[in-house]
Amino acid sequence: MATFKAVVEKHHKKTDGTFNVKIRVTHKRVVKYMATSLFVTKEEVTKSTKIKNQAVLDVLEETVRKYRNACNALGERLDAMTADQVVDYLKRVGKGDVFRLDFIKFGEEVVASLKKNGRPGTASCYGITLNALKRFTGRESLDISEITVSFLEGFIDWINEQPPPAKPEKGRPCSITLHV
Repeated sequence: MATFKAVVEKHHKKTDGTFNVKIRVTHKRVVKYMATSLFVTKEEVTKSTKIKNQAVLDVLEETVRKYRNACNALGERLDAMTADQVVDYLKRVGKGDVFRLDFIKFGEEVVASLKKNGRPGTASCYGITLNALKRFTGRESLDISEITVSFLEGFIDWINEQPPPAKPEKGRPCSITLHV
């Protein structure tokens, strides 16, 4: 779990007498700092560098909330990240530069391409898997960020609870084994 706190460091005083407000990011006991666009003067902080300016505090509260929400959206993937990776991710989120992919839509495009290129058997197996994903999620779309270890474990358990598929009229059945 990552934690966040707005801080001002005395030793980072600029020549104009202001201090850059930073967000301290702590993840797995590793501390990193993210600069903000906010600056405070000596009068806007206490002797222990606690920020007094309410307008600055309000902006920082919103920034920290955004960072928490972004980390919460990562779910268990956050556990696999280093502090540097968390900071890089948060910087991308701040720029709106987060990778998005509808996995089911992408899979349907792959199926169409396989059919077009004369690989109907493989296309059929992929299509069966996509249809199973749709039934499992109850949706026609699935953002790739939702696919986690626990999601896949749940999907495998769900598939193993389903009745066996009927034998195909011709050709051979898909040979996908999902037992773990």
